[in-house]
Amino acid sequence: MLLLETGVRVSSRSARSTTGAVSATLISVSSPEITSFLARLSARDEAAAWLAGELLDAGWSLRSLDGPMQMDVWQLLLDRGTRTVRFGMERGYSDGVHVADHAGAYRPIAEAMSGSATLAEDPAAVLRWLNRRSDLAAP
Repeated sequence: MLLLETGVRVSSRSARSTTGAVSATLISVSSPEITSFLARLSARDEAAAWLAGELLDAGWSLRSLDGPMQMDVWQLLLDRGTRTVRFGMERGYSDGVHVADHAGAYRPIAEAMSGSATLAEDPAAVLRWLNRRSDLAAP
């Protein structure tokens, strides 16, 4: 859900007012909300913003975009296949990129990749790894 300053929450599935009323409004991956989040993230973590944009371009689905919440907290969740990737910010700092494991816990991308590459060193390798893993069936 994206909590806008107007008090409206938006998700990839529907829009709900703070009273819970559902409308048919959908948030698209090219929406101003996504563009704004990626610009905000880019100012703090350029590689993470690049990766989020590339995943969206590669067909990853927007699960949710939350923010801004207390202490300038934001979270973008993207899904494809069995994978969910989290991009977040808190108090003006990037949380980095995290990947959900099969139990649903989020781990930093470098840990999930067993240190084979880092986003800062080789963002294209991280993108390839995520796209390959998202195409694999869950064990």
